[in-house]
Amino acid sequence: MGTSFKDITPEAMEILTLYPWPGNVRELANCIERIKVMLPRETGGKRNIITLDDIPTEMQKAAKSTSTTNNAFPQKLSDIEREHILNTLQYFNGNKSKTSTALGVTLKTLYNKLNKYEHEGWI
Repeated sequence: MGTSFKDITPEAMEILTLYPWPGNVRELANCIERIKVMLPRETGGKRNIITLDDIPTEMQKAAKSTSTTNNAFPQKLSDIEREHILNTLQYFNGNKSKTSTALGVTLKTLYNKLNKYEHEGWI
């Protein structure tokens, strides 16, 4: 009595493709099995397509992180900027004032960038 999927959205496929799968095929199989079990409960059996919402958030973040570190060139300037800002923020243990000073931007600019990254799902 298992759920069968008819399709997967391109966004969900991208995450599944980019994720490094440290547990190899077994981890992929477990992920799909989890989706098969949870999807009918969450949607009342009304959806048979895997979407980005079905992929665990931690997996999405890891896949996005992998995509920016594996594609050294060419890389968008905005991706390099985001990575540098987030690394600098981490270096200063989340201290936004020290981070903005080190980056040479105003605190308002830093907050605007962080809000954008949060909205995009990077943080």
